[in-house]
Amino acid sequence: MLLKQYYFRQTLVPIILLAYIFISIVGKPEHRAELFPFFNWSLFSTSSNPRTDIVVVVRAMNGERLPEKKYFYDLTDAFKTARSRDSRFGKALNLLAQAKVKSAPAEIGLRKSIENNFMSEAKHLEYDLVQIVFDPIERLATGKVIRTHKIATYEKGVYAND
Repeated sequence: MLLKQYYFRQTLVPIILLAYIFISIVGKPEHRAELFPFFNWSLFSTSSNPRTDIVVVVRAMNGERLPEKKYFYDLTDAFKTARSRDSRFGKALNLLAQAKVKSAPAEIGLRKSIENNFMSEAKHLEYDLVQIVFDPIERLATGKVIRTHKIATYEKGVYAND
């Protein structure tokens, strides 16, 4: 009995392997490049859709206009938060964008918190709060952004209700 099971398993494995190889060579569908779920080599090679993110675009810092506008996270020599890619900064920007769109009174408090906790290295800062739309893979490879939408323009320490 055990010997029969052994011979059965010993012949079953090569048969399955041969069938797998046969399917890979002969069974390729005409309308697709791969036979899913048996073969799928590009499982994560494309993004399903564009993503959106809220970012800070810096225009001027410490009294000097930047030659070209820069994303906050690209200013790694100027800001500790940009170097460490602190996720709390992104969450705070999302809250600020929501408050700005809804004209919520929490906007000023959020700005003060962001400026004091994440932008403290700069004495003076002019920046825009921007929503960007991008393809994640293309942005990682080239930095390309599909489109931008400016939500607000701010100057550090200058608040409308002061």
